[in-house]
Amino acid sequence: MEHVSNSDELPWIARAGIVLGVIAVFAVVINWQSGGQFFSLVALYAAGEGDSVTNDQPRTAPQPLDEAAPTDEKIHDALGVAWDCYYDPTINDDWHDDVLCRRGFESIRPVLLPDSGFVTESEMIAAGDAYELQLNAAP
Repeated sequence: MEHVSNSDELPWIARAGIVLGVIAVFAVVINWQSGGQFFSLVALYAAGEGDSVTNDQPRTAPQPLDEAAPTDEKIHDALGVAWDCYYDPTINDDWHDDVLCRRGFESIRPVLLPDSGFVTESEMIAAGDAYELQLNAAP
């Protein structure tokens, strides 16, 4: 019986190229998912420094904390994060809350000059500056 060659069959070199391409795409995806650390680890192992990647140090039990977890206030005070108040108009037709104060991720929108009927932008900026000083002066 005679062997009939299929013209749709790819030569072995083309199949090998496809396999290598799939492997390359897989490696790029792994590198992207690992935040770019995959190829650096591969390079360390290829250079013979693979043993330095592993941590051979014995693990110790975590030590208990002497005090309670710090509050947001303590963290902000330690970092020296101050309040920053600035003019930030709203669309609610109430001029008294057109100042926004931020400290890190905290934010408040104080009601300033509540006894004034109409408040101008410059008055709100001045009131916001005074409120910022008040917030940062608090212990």
